[in-house]
Amino acid sequence: MPVPARPDDRAADSTDSTAERPTRDAAARPVAPSGARDLGHAVVIGAGVAGLLAARVLADRFGRVTLVERDLTNGDDGNGDDGNGDDGNGDGTNGDGTHRERAQRGGIPQALHPHGMLARGREIIEELVPGLWAELLDAGAPVFDFGEGVRMLFPSGLPDRLTSGVPNQTFTRHLLDARLNARVRALPGVTVLDGRHATGLVHDPGANRVTGLTLRSRRNGVARQDDVTLHADLVVDASGRSSHLADWLVRLGLPRPAETTVDARLGYATRVYRVPEDPPFDWFAMVESVAAPGLPHGCFALRTEGDQLVFTLQGAGGAYPPGDEAGFLAFADTLRSGFADALRQLTSISPIHCFRHTVNRRVAYHRVPRWPDGLIVVGDAVCTFNPIYGQGMTVACLEAVLLRDMLAAWGRTDLTGLAGRYLRRQAKVTFRPWLLATAVDRGWQEGAKPARLTAFTQWFMDSWFGSLPGDPVMYQHFIKVMNMLTGPETLLRPRMLSRILATAVRNRSRRTPTYARAALHTIVPPSQRAAPDGDPTRYADPTRHADPTA
Repeated sequence: MPVPARPDDRAADSTDSTAERPTRDAAARPVAPSGARDLGHAVVIGAGVAGLLAARVLADRFGRVTLVERDLTNGDDGNGDDGNGDDGNGDGTNGDGTHRERAQRGGIPQALHPHGMLARGREIIEELVPGLWAELLDAGAPVFDFGEGVRMLFPSGLPDRLTSGVPNQTFTRHLLDARLNARVRALPGVTVLDGRHATGLVHDPGANRVTGLTLRSRRNGVARQDDVTLHADLVVDASGRSSHLADWLVRLGLPRPAETTVDARLGYATRVYRVPEDPPFDWFAMVESVAAPGLPHGCFALRTEGDQLVFTLQGAGGAYPPGDEAGFLAFADTLRSGFADALRQLTSISPIHCFRHTVNRRVAYHRVPRWPDGLIVVGDAVCTFNPIYGQGMTVACLEAVLLRDMLAAWGRTDLTGLAGRYLRRQAKVTFRPWLLATAVDRGWQEGAKPARLTAFTQWFMDSWFGSLPGDPVMYQHFIKVMNMLTGPETLLRPRMLSRILATAVRNRSRRTPTYARAALHTIVPPSQRAAPDGDPTRYADPTRHADPTA
């Protein structure tokens, strides 16, 4: 299996192999655009990915940016090392080779489970924080072509490998947070107040404007003093699933925003394994999808930095995977990929961690009348996705770019009207990923028969997924849609629609659904094992993705 080369091992630029290359430090500190205006003081609640990216773009336009984080963070894993959660050896382990359990931030309860950044999100972060992905590659996070290094077992089968031109990188959430946190903290004008809990908004009713926050310090989860006020010209709520913004709006006399939820009753059970020198698999990421109503068991796995395999069992419709050793393996035995056989060959280096907070949730803040100026909301605080689809961090990237572009186009220092306009445009940004995530998850909801539009959408999605095995054109297009490089509306083009409808006709002739099986592990001698085609280091530039139609 190819091991990603580090930058020092890569071939020199063929056009000038002796030219001095800029160091990462030269690109590490983004420079404010020429002519940028000082819009005052911005405060961001939450130092997750959405909050850090918001702070990054606000630093270009505001003289001061303050990140308020209820957990204690210092830009690493809290152990004074390189952010890998290891003993400084860069492999994510203690000195004896066992997995080091990193402190789990309360604001990121799913941090111990696999995370993915879609290709569109990679492009945006490379633009906002140049060199970040190279840092992760230096730390051992593999880079590869999506179509070559990711295997996806759909209910209808396993698509063949192809060179998609879409780069992918696998890493732990701890590594990403540590490196992104450190880069944002280093920006001029950015201050982090950690160990503080936001308790409410400061509001000027005459101007209908939010002018700050009330904060309370926390240590070990316990409030230590009375509220203090932090004044601001703009407040950004990026506090995630635990946001209290709806309650705060009610305190201001505004109506509680409408909320839509779709619950697939999906649960995870995750364990980390050591990847041996000759692993019993030939991919960097693997997905075995579930399908309502008859296929509730699935899994996904990522090979990350430190030669670790983060393996997750997933159960939908309330068929949650267990957290004990025997139950974990018994659940794995039900997989269509047969990967339980490979698990028994690997050495586990962590306990089993379970997670069941996977509800899709979208809050209609953009429809609240008389929305106050000086207040916006981003990330999971406004739209939360089932984590299985890997959309959350990329949507946060899109929201950050929207905020950057709107601030750049804002022709005055007075921010009156900006917040409400931002929320309305943000709703359009989140709509497409919300539609894709919930169209599948609605099939697992209990209760009344789904509406006609919902039933049609589920039928269309099932037919689309059914067309992927055996059709490289459809699978290539799926990869682009999944990575947000193109929109799902392109499926309505005649060429795509005809392929989907042909699959639907074939499926209709079957009285009962059949679910394909495919081995996603190898039991052959290491010398005979296949590896993903191609050199993964060619995607060291994360903004590059080839146009397969060219």
